[in-house]
Amino acid sequence: MIEVETYKGTAVTEHRVEIVERKGRGHPDFMCDSIMEAVSIALCREYTKTFGTILHHNIDKGLLAAGKTLKTFGRGRLTKRMELIIGDRATFRALGKRYLSLISL
Repeated sequence: MIEVETYKGTAVTEHRVEIVERKGRGHPDFMCDSIMEAVSIALCREYTKTFGTILHHNIDKGLLAAGKTLKTFGRGRLTKRMELIIGDRATFRALGKRYLSLISL
């Protein structure tokens, strides 16, 4: 059943219907969120291995800059790769230890 409700300026929690946007697997937001989650999980594993605990980190902001392609009928060629920029922070020193190695996903 589909139900449509007119917006009356009230809070979403007071509405019977909530609109939710779904972004597919190829959408840049989905890709960034998935990558940031994988980085956070890998960082937690490394923190546990190196420090014995999970240290403070904020790995949830990513920007995916589009690449470029040359397209012709039936084929295409990548001319510039996409670029991922991680705009967050992580702890690299604790308990007298320092961790600076790159995380391999």
